[in-house]
Amino acid sequence: MDTFVFEPAEGFLNETSFPNPSNETETRTQLQALHSQTRDYINSIVTVMQGGGVAQLRINNENILQYSTDGGQTWGSLTVSGGHLYYDSNLDLYDYSRIIFANCTMTPSTIGGDSYLTISLQGEQGQAGQGVPTGGNAGQFLVKVSSSDYDTAWESLPNNSTSLTLASTGWVATADASSYTGTVYVYTASVTGMTSSAVPKLSYSDSTADSPTDRKNRKKAFEYIAKIESANGSVTITAHTLPTVDINVKIWGY
Repeated sequence: MDTFVFEPAEGFLNETSFPNPSNETETRTQLQALHSQTRDYINSIVTVMQGGGVAQLRINNENILQYSTDGGQTWGSLTVSGGHLYYDSNLDLYDYSRIIFANCTMTPSTIGGDSYLTISLQGEQGQAGQGVPTGGNAGQFLVKVSSSDYDTAWESLPNNSTSLTLASTGWVATADASSYTGTVYVYTASVTGMTSSAVPKLSYSDSTADSPTDRKNRKKAFEYIAKIESANGSVTITAHTLPTVDINVKIWGY
């Protein structure tokens, strides 16, 4: 905003613009000249404050909400879908109804014959987030490496699998107080590529050579299995009841 300066800058001290008046009319004219400059400057400030980046709102005599971005010189109509607006008998909005748009740009436009005011807000730049590790290959997944915050890495999903036959003679009885019988049966099998951190899955595999009765007995024995645990190069399978037939299984996801 420019600093106010009289024209001429020295005001009444400028004898060329303001010679000694010879009568009352000349005196009034000279006095009013500088007052008019002051008036015009103040009015220009008010216009800037009202129209320079701040939208004025009003209700016209047809109860239509209107806006102005030039200090009330021109008005466009707005469509209101909700909210509460309070105005007096002069159709001016009360102070607590006014909406002031700051830190934004406003662009009046017309769409389909209706007037709109596009308000573009600009927020502060936020801090950069933690993000994800660089690198990685197509098809890999982001996994937690430890319990520490943001400790992640790119890894491929395990897709190894092994087919095994759990022989009925390979189970070893082991005392276990958590079992309702006090005993569980453990089967240990070597599995190439297995690691202690892996979480392998176990599923039943049918054998086409089995008779219907054998399949039924093997599936029943598979239901005895309670859990599978991994170790480096092997797995330990625990059953709560001793399987009396061989079981064909598939170990996968490691």
